[in-house]
This record gives sequence, structure tokens and C-alpha cells, in this order.
Amino acid sequence: MAAVQGQIDVVSRRLQQQYPVTNKFRGLRVDPLQSALLTPQTPRLMVLMGAVGLVLFIACANVAGMLLARGVARRSELAVRAALGASRGRIAAQLLTESVALSAVAGAVGLVLAFWLRRLLPIATGLADAGVVSSDLEGQVILFALVASLLTGVLCGVAPAARASALRLAECLAPGVRATESRGARVRARSW
Repeated sequence: MAAVQGQIDVVSRRLQQQYPVTNKFRGLRVDPLQSALLTPQTPRLMVLMGAVGLVLFIACANVAGMLLARGVARRSELAVRAALGASRGRIAAQLLTESVALSAVAGAVGLVLAFWLRRLLPIATGLADAGVVSSDLEGQVILFALVASLLTGVLCGVAPAARASALRLAECLAPGVRATESRGARVRARSW
């Protein structure tokens, strides 16, 4: 880029000398083709990234809600495990492992979809008309997806694991006990 810009500067100076009236305050600048094509599309790409982030946030919130509901439905099972000698840490670790495994599978499915659908990005942003084609997924993108998946699994699994480790065995194992929580506990969990 520097060598090309140097050659263009020479041409620009010659034009200024030959045509001082029209080229006195004009110059030439070399830009990479990619930035010249993408700069007008930056607002669209930012909106697209924001939409993707919002969808990820909504999906994470839904997964957290489902994991909490599943934890409530499994209270009696977890109480039996605790009564048979499983420690609170072991029960919490089991729930965290299940959550991380679920998010890892979801992340892998997301990567497969990203690999298949990456060709749609130039079409969706209007860059296909300019001849831009999609590239392969870079290592940084794959690493980010894996880290985000695992972090999501841990964050979504912490609340159910913490709640399951604080079970009251007598209440959960009593005959005729419902598998739901009190209204106050549900409201607190949802608001959190």
C-alpha cells in the first residue's frame, strides 16, 4: 500500500504542476478495495451484528428459564440423590455439566449453520452486487463461538445448580408434595 501510494503521489504532483488551476488542492489516495466496498455497508453490518447479539441474548434468557423450570421439575430426583449420599457440590456439578453440554451442542449447531449460511451475508448486505464473496470461518470466529457457548452454559447453569444444591430434603421427599415451587420463589427466579 505504501509503495502504491508513493507512485500515486508522484502522479498527483505531476497533475498539480501541469494543471495548477484545476488540481492545485487535489490529491489522490489509495484505499484497499475491501474498505472501499465495506465502508458504505458498515451501518447495515452493525445493525445485523446488533440483531444477532439480541437474538443470542434472548436465546440465553430462554435457555436459563427452561433450565430453571427443569430444575424445579427434577426436585424430587435431586432430593433422592442427596438422600442417597450425593453432596450438594456433586449435584451442582451435575447440573452445571448438563448445562455446559447443552450449550456446547448448541454452539456446534450454530457453527455448522454459520458455515452453511455464510454465503448469505454478502447477499443480505447488498455486497454480492459488488462482487464480494464470503470467506471461510476464521479461527477467531470459531474460538469466540466456542467460548461464548461455554460461558453461556456456565452462566445459565449456575442458578439451577445453586437452587438444587439448597434443597430441603424433608419437604421434597414428603409424600404428596407438588413438584412446583411457591409463588414467591417463582417470582424471584423470574425477576432474576
